[in-house]
Amino acid sequence: MKIYICTLKRSEERLAPLVDQISSMGINYELVYGIDGRSEEIVNYSDALNQDYFLGKYKRKLKSTEVACTLSHRKMLQRFVDSQELAAIFLEDDAFFVEDPSGVFNALVGLQYDMVVLGYPSRTRFESTYSKLMEPIYSKVLCSDAYKVGRSPQKKNFGLMAYYLSRDAALSLLNADKVWSVADDYDLISSQVSVLHIRPYLCFERRNVLSSINSTYRNDQSLHLFRRAASRLLRGFLAYVFLEMATRLGFEPGYKIKTRGMQ
Repeated sequence: MKIYICTLKRSEERLAPLVDQISSMGINYELVYGIDGRSEEIVNYSDALNQDYFLGKYKRKLKSTEVACTLSHRKMLQRFVDSQELAAIFLEDDAFFVEDPSGVFNALVGLQYDMVVLGYPSRTRFESTYSKLMEPIYSKVLCSDAYKVGRSPQKKNFGLMAYYLSRDAALSLLNADKVWSVADDYDLISSQVSVLHIRPYLCFERRNVLSSINSTYRNDQSLHLFRRAASRLLRGFLAYVFLEMATRLGFEPGYKIKTRGMQ
């Protein structure tokens, strides 16, 4: 398997824990140096932008950091499609694996899925453990002894911190010749590829790391996180009960997405 990690040249300290973990697992990886939204370099990409879609949806212009993030992810995808791999995992440099992803990766390749979100920004290890209740999925397929893949009823359950992508899906996402929106625009991405989700999370976001964009630390704020986790656990449990009942009755609640890879 191959892992692509999007980082900045000035982020060696931020990147070190992830690289150490992947190296200890013996997994092949490649660093892709993204574009720094705070530098003048971003000006050179002005011709690659088409703001009409974004203006219509968000009623504002793209920020330079959003442009940089989008272009950086596209750079990773281009590196991937230029290779010989049929599928790969893509990470931002603050991601961290719960365990060795090799078994899950091989299972996903066999299932021939387009895209599987492996974890989300601003989630903790605790939330990863209880994600099946906090953010339940439906139309579930077992992809390993411990992990299931399925659809999410909530559009907000997204983000590009960690995701699996097939070659065909990467080609579809690169097909547009303009950067239309932010990197994690769910509506835009799900209109081109089938977006599925894994439970429990395979990755979570490391806390207390320096943000590459804002130069501020993300704190644990334990009390705030506990309250948020408790609230999400209760809401997620109610959603879990509803989804189980609905799917057993033959309904598929949530957002309509492409299902080319779903069996």
